[in-house]
Amino acid sequence: MGEAKRMSSDFEQISFLSLRKTPYSESSLVVAGISPERGQVHFLVKGGRKVSKKGGVPVDVFRIFEVTYRASKSDLKLWQAASLIEDLGGIAKSSQSMWVAGWLGRFALMNVAEGVPCPAFFRAIRQALYRLCVAIDLDEDTRQILFRTAEVGPLLVFLQEHGLLSAESTGSGLDKTTDLQKLLDMAEGKRGIPRLAPEDWDRLREWCVSLLKYGDYRVP
Repeated sequence: MGEAKRMSSDFEQISFLSLRKTPYSESSLVVAGISPERGQVHFLVKGGRKVSKKGGVPVDVFRIFEVTYRASKSDLKLWQAASLIEDLGGIAKSSQSMWVAGWLGRFALMNVAEGVPCPAFFRAIRQALYRLCVAIDLDEDTRQILFRTAEVGPLLVFLQEHGLLSAESTGSGLDKTTDLQKLLDMAEGKRGIPRLAPEDWDRLREWCVSLLKYGDYRVP
C-alpha cells in the first residue's frame, strides 16, 4: 500500500478502503472511501449491484481492495477491476462494533480531502476496524477498551498527519508518563494498547475532538 501505480496513460491502481456505497441506476453503485495514495475517492462501479455468476468478490463496505480504475479529471472514477486485500466486514456481527465503524467512516468522509494522501490515517483506520472485528470474541471489559481505542487512535493520527499534534501537545488530561508517540504507534498497530483506565480513554477522546474543532474539522 504505497504510491498509486500508473498502469498506462488511461489507468491507475490504488489501495482503497470502502466506507459507503450508494445505489446508482438499476445495476450500479457509487462507492466512497479512502486511499493512502489519493485521499478520499469516489468510484462508479458499473454492475456493482448484480450478483456475479463468476464468483467475484462483491463490492461492500469495510473491505480493502486493490482497485484499477480509469484515470480522469472527474470526481467520479470509473472502477475497472479489483482484487480483495482484506475483508473487515466481520464488524457487522456486533452492533456496537458496527456503530463505531460507521462513526469512523463518517468522520473519514467528512474530513479526508480528495487527492491528498493520508497513509498514516489509512493505516490507523484499518487497524481500528481490525480491532473492532476481534473485539466480538473477547470479554466485555476488553471489548470496551478496544471500542475506545478504535475511536481515539485514528483521531490522534489524523491530528498528527494534519499538523495539529506534536510531542509537546498538552491538555489531554493524561499524566506525563503517557507518551503520545506510543499512542500514535498503537493506533497504527506498531505496538500494543497501553494500560489506561476507561476514563483516561474518554478524556483523550474529548481532547482530540476539541483539537479537531479548533482546526475546523467536522466531528459526527
